[in-house]
Amino acid sequence: MILVTGATGMTGAHLVAYLLKKEENIRALYREKSNFSLIKSVLARNFEDGEKAYSKIEWWKCDLLDSLEVKKAIKGCEKVYHTAAIVSFDPLSNSKVINNNVEVTRNIVDGCLLQPKIKLLHVSSIASLGRVGDGEEITENTFWREKKRSSAYSISKYRSEEIVWDGIKKGLIAVIVNPSIILGPGQWDRGSAELISTVWNGLKFYTLGVNGYVDVRDVSMAMIQLMESKISGERFILNSENISYKDLFFQIAYSLSKSRPRYKVTPIIAAIAWRFESIKAVFTKKRPIITKDTARTSMRVYNYSSKKIEEAIGYKFIPIAKSVEDTCQLFLQSNK
Repeated sequence: MILVTGATGMTGAHLVAYLLKKEENIRALYREKSNFSLIKSVLARNFEDGEKAYSKIEWWKCDLLDSLEVKKAIKGCEKVYHTAAIVSFDPLSNSKVINNNVEVTRNIVDGCLLQPKIKLLHVSSIASLGRVGDGEEITENTFWREKKRSSAYSISKYRSEEIVWDGIKKGLIAVIVNPSIILGPGQWDRGSAELISTVWNGLKFYTLGVNGYVDVRDVSMAMIQLMESKISGERFILNSENISYKDLFFQIAYSLSKSRPRYKVTPIIAAIAWRFESIKAVFTKKRPIITKDTARTSMRVYNYSSKKIEEAIGYKFIPIAKSVEDTCQLFLQSNK
């Protein structure tokens, strides 16, 4: 039996689809208010009979913040994929992001430690890696330091990793992956999938900042290969390419047959934008489109190395141009 947390999210849903293709027995955890529309759409694209594939999943209602419930869910499982996490850069959610992500990971690790020979694959993020000067290469060994500018999300992922490393010291068989920005079909109004709908709605601005990107299909397949390997006590960056926001937005615009963003954003404009969005959010009660953290990140140059996983298991990533094209086609199909 394989346990998957976050199965209703983009990464978890694609992971479940690939596991089902391997005819694995899957126990997927869900919350009281979980939305199953995304995983159903992913299964519909990957199987001739998506409903039949969906029926093979053992859905287990579980509050991940309840340690006893988590231990019951893990009991009897041989593998655990922990993909669930709150991803938010809204300052109003800072405490929730840190407390939830850290506590949930602690419950997962504690539950796994009770099961002999179980293996955990923990999905972290490049946000938990250290930062270097613009353009310098970031690897799994780049040391992370908590700073005043550190986002709540990066803090939560770093502290969650610490819990996993502590579990490894206690004998837990585990491996960690650090995906860059994950591209793929998800909920088009949130997360990385919102990049597509933003360009579709007429994005006017771009920055010259650089970040890493990876296809959700690669994340899923790399996780499975690492889980099935004998590798433990290691972490791996999952990153296909490092490209500028300008190039990414231009590729998305081309795939959607939309106009390219025309105006380059300067640091001053970015600072004004996030402050404006913050004030607007107070009156509209809606989450800000641009936050202090995302504005700053969009101006920086981050280059991530995937050399370690390429050498460890010989993994080859999907080019980002292909990922963008495929994701945009699915977006267009969903908006017919």
